[in-house]
Amino acid sequence: MFNIPRKQIIVTLLLLGFSVSSWAQRDVVNQPNHDDLPYYLGMSIGVSNSFMNFKRSDRTFNPQDSTAASEIYPSSNFYYVLGLSGTLKLSTHLLARATPNLLIIGQKNIFTFKANLPPALATDTLSMNIPSTILHLPVNIKYQSDRYNFLGLPDLMRHYVFGGTMINFDLSANKSPTLRNISSKFRDPGGNFSNPIKGVDWGFEAGLGFSFYLRYATISPEIKFSYGLRDIKYTDNNNKILDNIDKLTSNFVYFTIHIEN
Repeated sequence: MFNIPRKQIIVTLLLLGFSVSSWAQRDVVNQPNHDDLPYYLGMSIGVSNSFMNFKRSDRTFNPQDSTAASEIYPSSNFYYVLGLSGTLKLSTHLLARATPNLLIIGQKNIFTFKANLPPALATDTLSMNIPSTILHLPVNIKYQSDRYNFLGLPDLMRHYVFGGTMINFDLSANKSPTLRNISSKFRDPGGNFSNPIKGVDWGFEAGLGFSFYLRYATISPEIKFSYGLRDIKYTDNNNKILDNIDKLTSNFVYFTIHIEN
């Protein structure tokens, strides 16, 4: 479920620690007036893992139903994340932050399943895929600690937690899905199925991170958990496979690095 690449995260943090120790001067406080700024801006890069949750309907596993699935499982998907960040100071420790991001992936796998029909594929595991590019718009309240020494350097670092709401717009949600046979190269062009999921989702999110104050910029790696509250499954008679699901929600785990002025 939480399939964020651990090796890339570890390498990134090691390189960040090396950069901090290389760039900083041991007797100088970097950006001493940063806390006096009323606001600051930045950019974000990262990765995200999206995983679908759903409740199976009563008709699933019914061998008498030609459109029922004999097996059906949720899937996870890996996204690349690019975006901007803007932070407004409310008090010394309390801030408001908006971090609009673009989540990029080629094809999103909604779920894998085995269908009763067609007979030639009855024993094969299929996946239903759709193109996906998501505009992620979160607004958070951030609570940060005082700055403290790290690696023998004065006032180099602070940690923070945050939480808030989000809304997602899937810019490719009007595309038709395709079927892929996991055990072979079979691929259905998708003409027999209508749009499986809604293009708008909303929910809440929370996370934590650390800020490193370098000479000219602040680097903040963080992890965030985002939970969709809307049932994003379309009710459409042209997509019988979706009748095997009563409710479909989409959740995300993010690892992001913010680079701020």
